[in-house]
Amino acid sequence: MERFYPKVAIKYKIYLIIYFGFLLLISCGDNSISNVSDQNELSPIFNYYFQKEMIDSVFNQINLPGSIDFISDKYKNFNGSILFRKTIDIRDINSNYSFIVEGGIDDYDATYINGHLIGTTLIYNSPRMYTIPKDILKYGENIIEIKFHDANGFGGFKGRMYLKSGKGNVISVSGTWEYSIVGYKGSDDILFSNNPNLSINPLTWNLDLNRNLYSSYEFDDFFWDATNMPVYIKDIYNTETDLNGIFWFRKEIFIKDIDRDYLISIPKGIDDSDEIYFNGKLVGGANCFDCPRSYFIKKELLKKGKNVIAILISDTNGDGGILSPILLYETNGKTNSFSNNLSASTFINSIVSENKSTSISEEWKYKQIYDFQNISILTTSNKNVFSDDEFLYFLPNGARIEAKNIISRSLINDSFSYSNLILIFLLLIITALVTFNYKLLRKRKGKQLEESNSKKEDFIFIRTNRLNIRVLKGDILYVKAEKDYVKLVTVKKNYMIRKNLKNFNEDILDDRFIRISRYIIINVDKITLIDRNMVYLSDLRFKIGLHYAESLNKLMKK
Repeated sequence: MERFYPKVAIKYKIYLIIYFGFLLLISCGDNSISNVSDQNELSPIFNYYFQKEMIDSVFNQINLPGSIDFISDKYKNFNGSILFRKTIDIRDINSNYSFIVEGGIDDYDATYINGHLIGTTLIYNSPRMYTIPKDILKYGENIIEIKFHDANGFGGFKGRMYLKSGKGNVISVSGTWEYSIVGYKGSDDILFSNNPNLSINPLTWNLDLNRNLYSSYEFDDFFWDATNMPVYIKDIYNTETDLNGIFWFRKEIFIKDIDRDYLISIPKGIDDSDEIYFNGKLVGGANCFDCPRSYFIKKELLKKGKNVIAILISDTNGDGGILSPILLYETNGKTNSFSNNLSASTFINSIVSENKSTSISEEWKYKQIYDFQNISILTTSNKNVFSDDEFLYFLPNGARIEAKNIISRSLINDSFSYSNLILIFLLLIITALVTFNYKLLRKRKGKQLEESNSKKEDFIFIRTNRLNIRVLKGDILYVKAEKDYVKLVTVKKNYMIRKNLKNFNEDILDDRFIRISRYIIINVDKITLIDRNMVYLSDLRFKIGLHYAESLNKLMKK
């Protein structure tokens, strides 16, 4: 039996190589969204901006980084197109470089080295970092050119500007740049212009949004996270950049009086599109990023006691979310008194009972089900977004994208090709073989591990509500710091304990638990997936803090 294990180990390694090879094939095949980060063709946006001759026959000078708002004596608060260029000296041409603008460019840029396009970005104030292949570099003088366009508002360059080699050498490009104005953007110019993403409403597309499930009265959202209203979506996911996609929000409310109609009001609206359900029935929806929302709930939909409100939100661009507290009103029965001469607030006041509004803004459960590409949406005229103009959609690097491809399949994939099905089937077979051989390799150590684990206490005692309560460690999902307390979340119940997170971890928990941020400790045995800076416990998702990632990585390698 001793001789058998080396052979199994070799087989195990071979299976792993095949396994990861199939994973690579799946990741490369049948992806509806192509990787255009390496595109070397200029975006049609810049073809439009820079198709005319330059207004200035000579180049002037300006210091960058800085604002370009006063670059022209003729036009203050300048908006338009400018060509910037700078000559730099590079002696080490044996490695690739990166061109970096730490604070970003406002608004658009297409950047070249020696006539070769190295990157395009259509996101204002987003940091720039473009790769410069060593093959396009020259020993000595090299020319950087930036085709720049400011659509509106502030324009310019922010933060340090420099080149950084693969060896870590830095060449500053801040300082004096030459520039030539290509064109001004006037109020009557027919240029590309950004518009809110109201021209698309993905809630009307043929997507699997789980409406029947997530809006239903019976659905259990126990494992969803919770937040209070108002809230921006990027805030609940702790990201500094826009997080666009489709999201569900759910809340249980309790109603005693079911003999009258009610009204849900969100005075400052929802950004962007929404559908609102009450006990599984659609009661309203809108496609307007800042319009007030007011939806009637007929008494026939009410249940005495528990009721469920579900909100389906689509955010396609910018800061999306629910923009004000959510209020529930009892109506006075005059729901047919609407007149076109009444404002929305006057109409609401005419149908609701006095002093009968209730805030239902706390403890909304939420879940993201789709992710969107970060896009710019433009139109070829200055007319507003509700016109019949054709809208054009562009990825951040300036590449044109069709509206149907805006949705990313990183969270949901509703269809598989036959090749993917075959690969998955083979992966299942390989996984079974790997699992079988792995168990053989671990057979000896298994008994030792069981003996070691049996010696550990599998429960803790906590003090809460003046009681000492016994909690199984295996039932604990995570522990969260909340001011002077910690919230202990188990599969059965939650407990509030007067103790700070550090002391609770040191005094009560053991090495089955690991801290992943300033506020969260998780049960290692409950981890189902680690994806970059996110860790998953089944449906629960937590962000890994920068200072805690190393210890988690070490644990996973054991």
